[in-house]
Amino acid sequence: MRSTRIYTRNDRIQQYHCICRSLGMSKEDKQAFLSGWGVCSSTELSDRGLCEALDRLRDIQQNRSEEANSWRRRVIAAASSYLELIGKFQAGDNVAWRIGYIKGMACQMTRHESFNGIPLERLRNCYYALVNARKDRVAIDEAVLDIQAEVLLTS
Repeated sequence: MRSTRIYTRNDRIQQYHCICRSLGMSKEDKQAFLSGWGVCSSTELSDRGLCEALDRLRDIQQNRSEEANSWRRRVIAAASSYLELIGKFQAGDNVAWRIGYIKGMACQMTRHESFNGIPLERLRNCYYALVNARKDRVAIDEAVLDIQAEVLLTS
């Protein structure tokens, strides 16, 4: 037999605070959010208002989750490109092995235990660090080739 949970008002208030905490909302952010309903505290919301607030917060949470997933894919692509450039990855490497390696590398870069636990801002930092490292490596390689060509011409 399947049981269904009936949420009480206190359960919903607890969910509200849990989602706010996961979104990193400060006390001022919460008050600004609640001002749309003309209240200062989640306990002052009507049942309908509390449900609407939870729905809005879940939408915000979902959008951030989708954005984080997008940045995770970007980090994987940027790291793969950089590691191919420096010769760490070869064309025939197993894709699952590559992704595992990149996830481990990103965790080391950010000092987090799991790839999915890396916050959005740190994912952005990783991505841009990898993109810039690749650009730097390409520029250095080109400069070395130019210097070698000059040396060969003067010899």
